[in-house]
Amino acid sequence: MEVGEIMVEEIADYYIDWAWLKGSKLEESPEYTKYVESPLRGKLRLLALRFHQRLYYLYNDARIFTRQADISNISQRFSEIDQLYEIIVRLYNINAMRVLTY
Repeated sequence: MEVGEIMVEEIADYYIDWAWLKGSKLEESPEYTKYVESPLRGKLRLLALRFHQRLYYLYNDARIFTRQADISNISQRFSEIDQLYEIIVRLYNINAMRVLTY
């Protein structure tokens, strides 16, 4: 998986409130470090991951989707669900997401 886009809000900078970054190898850029890891970092609102030649959008309110899904038949639908499940499991295993209990 590779980060393709991020949207960061509430950045601790007088001149920049939010940023939307796109690119390849984004996690290696100085902008990524500034807005995601430094003391100026903000709140991550959107993370778009490249996975199996698709871009999956993950929002901080738990929405996950791709615009490139193929749901033309039942077999393809299950394949799409499997890919979403794999992304969720991988993120959970590296503590990048949490399970909410009520």
